[in-house]
Amino acid sequence: MTAKKNGSSRILDLVLGAWLPSWVFLGSYVVTTVLGSTVLLTASGRARLDTFLGRPEASPASIGSPEYYALLYLPLLLVPLFAFLGMRLFSRSDRGPRPALGDLRIPASQPVLVAMALAAGGYCVLRLAWLGRLVPQALLSSTATYEQRIIERTEAIEALGFGFYVATYAVLPTITACFLARFILGGKRRTDGVCMLVSYVGCHYLCFATLMKAPFVLLALLLGATVVIARASRLYLVILGGVCAVALLCMQLLLGGFVLPKVPAFERVEVQSEAEPDREALVEEGAVASPDTVPLASDGHATASAGASSGVDPAEPVSEEPASIVSPSRASRRLVGRAVVSIGTSVVFRMASSFPFYVDVFSDPAERCGIETNHLPLLPRPRCVLPTKVFDEMYPGVNWVQGYAPAPAHVSAYGELGLGYALLIMALSGLALGALGKVGQVGAGPLFVVFNAVVCMFAYYLAQVPFVGALSYSSGLIAYLLPLAALVLSSTLRRRFSSTRRA
Repeated sequence: MTAKKNGSSRILDLVLGAWLPSWVFLGSYVVTTVLGSTVLLTASGRARLDTFLGRPEASPASIGSPEYYALLYLPLLLVPLFAFLGMRLFSRSDRGPRPALGDLRIPASQPVLVAMALAAGGYCVLRLAWLGRLVPQALLSSTATYEQRIIERTEAIEALGFGFYVATYAVLPTITACFLARFILGGKRRTDGVCMLVSYVGCHYLCFATLMKAPFVLLALLLGATVVIARASRLYLVILGGVCAVALLCMQLLLGGFVLPKVPAFERVEVQSEAEPDREALVEEGAVASPDTVPLASDGHATASAGASSGVDPAEPVSEEPASIVSPSRASRRLVGRAVVSIGTSVVFRMASSFPFYVDVFSDPAERCGIETNHLPLLPRPRCVLPTKVFDEMYPGVNWVQGYAPAPAHVSAYGELGLGYALLIMALSGLALGALGKVGQVGAGPLFVVFNAVVCMFAYYLAQVPFVGALSYSSGLIAYLLPLAALVLSSTLRRRFSSTRRA
């Protein structure tokens, strides 16, 4: 019995240890890109892509090319291989004296966390109030169209600025994760629990205030990773998943894109046939091309990115089809069902739908954009913006909003400089995930639990945005690490101050 338990514990340590970021990358990449892109290799898959894009014969000829196979499947081999090398390199470089593995503890100070939460949350609320966006106009208007809501979201991105989205996407979620980790691991449980709930609700409010869907998922992923790494009860995951699903459904219903026309006293439901699929304009938040225009992502997502699962172009108005009159309750159930299908379709095809276009467009070296630098100093700006260039190729008829079609780091690298750079990014991604995964194992306590969860988010973003973006976008690794760095700094200063007083 003991031997069996020890064996299970070793397996759990392997899964939740330094390899965890690599598993997260592989899982995210497979679900969001590999599955859908593999389906596109079949004739029925290409037909489904045509429907998803809303126009006939839209599938690019690059599907099934050698570059298509290489970019799609090589990361499944190369990223884990280089992650292993990254772990070995970190172990060999760490030859100086340090605490035994897992012995280092840096306190996640509750007063510092509260101060950061008040500062970040207060900044976001004041910014919304200054611009008159504490409640979006689309929420106040029952007649606002889908296009008007998306345009309002796009305008908010430009008006609120990069700092607002750093706080919304990364700083506040990380602080929430710290409170949760303290609560699970036994800090001041009642106070930590209250602070966590207040911060959690605040994060959701900011999502609704800016009409964003992606942050719901990102927050749930970060907190879910915190629960798993802390080895807490599965009940936490059930609650987090349930709240995330409800929030997503509410936002999908709010944004619309598939809303049914109405008649007096009853809900009007379009009569659809197999030949005329229903209209589900899935304009998702896309990866940030730059902090000046969009904050991220997956994700990170901010203005429009791929997808309309319909038989019409997303730019075209909804036509009034013959309708049957049904009861309001039945119409409501159908509306909710369509929202659920809308979300599920976007998960499988949002990234996969753009993958063949990246291969097709950037197979021509003259079309490549140069390295995405995210306006970092001393680096040349790229000639074009990858996600917008691909979106325009996917949806040539969409002119009412600028869309973003994101892609994984190595696929973006192909659009930046070609296949050689894509292979380099696969190697760098693996090395980074392996080394950071090893760093997360040198200590214990809430701060290291959240650090490991943050590295998992970095792994997720590598499956969604360019490599530089996964580091420097508003939801990049650097933004996530800001609260943790503040905790380390405050702990160091407090120790030095205490030492000085004793001396």
